[in-house]
Amino acid sequence: LCITSNVNITKLNTFRRSTQDATIRIRLSDMVYYTIMSAVNGIDEFKTRIVDGSPVLFETIHAGFTYIPKGRNLHCNCITSYSENFSVFRQNIQTAREEADKSPTLTPEDGDKQNVVYMSNLPNLFFTSLSNPWGDPNEDTVPRILFGKMLASSNGEMIIPVSIEVLHSFV
Repeated sequence: LCITSNVNITKLNTFRRSTQDATIRIRLSDMVYYTIMSAVNGIDEFKTRIVDGSPVLFETIHAGFTYIPKGRNLHCNCITSYSENFSVFRQNIQTAREEADKSPTLTPEDGDKQNVVYMSNLPNLFFTSLSNPWGDPNEDTVPRILFGKMLASSNGEMIIPVSIEVLHSFV
């Protein structure tokens, strides 16, 4: 099942801008990753996977995300631990990016685990629908969430497209 919707992030973007100063720059993508992961970890259906043929409810779901390492034009995949504390989660994301800068990979350690959500950021593309490749639904039940380019709507609100793909059996 795949659903794409335009999400109003005006307040989130305004808050991000209000917290910026000369020493602190918070990436919008970090805030979006955090809001996605907070939502995912608050909904049992997003934390349920098929493991060895049976449904399993994970206590915590962690973040898998794409990143373009410094000096490269192609993305790599990163895995990092989720934390309810934004500052901790943001540091976890940054650490994963730094590791990817040193050693980019499409197959990070723990990338095949089921207790993750795969996220992709497409900051240069405003889309109306997208889908991801999936493996065998008996072995790969990880939701995929993509978000795209931020644009101003006709009434001045800032929106981003968000595509959510899940296994229909759970959601």
